[in-house]
Amino acid sequence: MTAREKSLVALTLDKLVGAIMSHEYDGGVPPQDDLALQLGVSRGVIREALSMLRVPHPKADVTMAATPAETG
Repeated sequence: MTAREKSLVALTLDKLVGAIMSHEYDGGVPPQDDLALQLGVSRGVIREALSMLRVPHPKADVTMAATPAETG
């Protein structure tokens, strides 16, 4: 992954986190194709950013993940 792609992933991740925190995706994160169009990046950038949203849940021995409502 190039430095430009890494930068795009970081910017995309920030946008996704902002949308999630503002409850923009309460019905579920849109499919990757839709996110790519909305954010003006490739599906690869979307996939990488979504993979970075996976975090361990502090109260359980499970991993919480933000996933698209449909696979794109």
